[in-house]
Amino acid sequence: MWDEVLEPQDDLGSLCEQVLGKPFSYSDPVQWRAGLAYRGSHQHNTPFPHQYALVIHVHHGHCDGNDLIKSQVWFSDILDDILSGRRINETPLCTYRENDDIKSLMEQVKIRLLEDPHKIDSIRRTQPSEDRTPLLMKIAGKPQIPETSTGYVIRSFIPQVMNKFQENAKAAGISFNSSIIAAINTALVELATEAGLSQDAYKVTFGHMISLRIYLEKSATHRSGLYGKMHNHSSTLSKNTRDNFWEYATQLHQELRSAIKTGLALQQDVVSTMDNSEMTPDEIVANTCPTLCDYLLSNMSTPISAGKDQPENIILEGLYCLGRVHNFHNITCYIVRYKDNYSGTLNYSKQFYCSDTVNRLFDTLLNVIKAVS
Repeated sequence: MWDEVLEPQDDLGSLCEQVLGKPFSYSDPVQWRAGLAYRGSHQHNTPFPHQYALVIHVHHGHCDGNDLIKSQVWFSDILDDILSGRRINETPLCTYRENDDIKSLMEQVKIRLLEDPHKIDSIRRTQPSEDRTPLLMKIAGKPQIPETSTGYVIRSFIPQVMNKFQENAKAAGISFNSSIIAAINTALVELATEAGLSQDAYKVTFGHMISLRIYLEKSATHRSGLYGKMHNHSSTLSKNTRDNFWEYATQLHQELRSAIKTGLALQQDVVSTMDNSEMTPDEIVANTCPTLCDYLLSNMSTPISAGKDQPENIILEGLYCLGRVHNFHNITCYIVRYKDNYSGTLNYSKQFYCSDTVNRLFDTLLNVIKAVS
């Protein structure tokens, strides 16, 4: 059995717990789990009166977040064609690969690293230390009753503010990803300062997901598979970074761009694999340290032209990404852009944080973005 489809429900929270609450293992025959939650009838919206939330959880060995976001847009379009009685276009939208191209790429990186042992040591020094304490954890403290589960804070960004923010980033020659990371770092430092942790400079260590597709030859169709790799990076900023935000964001962007250009994420992954060569994939996952980084960011966007302009039966109103992260990270931020709509979720381990702390972080992040836009 490759899939598990749950019965439709009325309670979205309960459905999310059922879909996301049960993890997949490497040997699990079930590759994805999904369910629908009825969100009510809105007769004033006459063309599309009935609203549902589709919750889908996919085995991470099968695809990455980039695939999953795109697939929901494709699914909505295909379903609209079916309900409209139109002929389905059977042209492949993507091509699933067994990641042989990635294995070959990583093997080339390994060969080059083995020729330079000093390089391997320098790569190790770019990785965060396991004995560090994330900045937010220093100022918030642990919950009174820690839980081994994931909590979610979900927000929608104001489109006009985000568009202005992205325009400023583009004018400064900065990617949206770099500017969002700069804003999160600034928000963390401002929370630390407000909490009385006063320092001249703060070091924020984060992981951000990059797509290894950028290192491969162009493909006629989208490459589907697990192409996401986490690049760990540390950044130093002052408590007054908001005052010179775009200067800081420019510097950070240059650092991240250089790391991507030199393939540092690939090198970090290869060295980590070499250092844990005696462990099985399940053992590596089981021994993941959730406090390595202050946070992890995954920024997923669909093409601005994605989705039909005038669907007849189904309209996709928004996309949100949730992750069962508590075994792997203390806090993970997902940003999803669909057309002009931006959504964000902070997925956090209830072992380390309470909802008030994470909501304060999100509020401060939104405030920073608005102030510098």
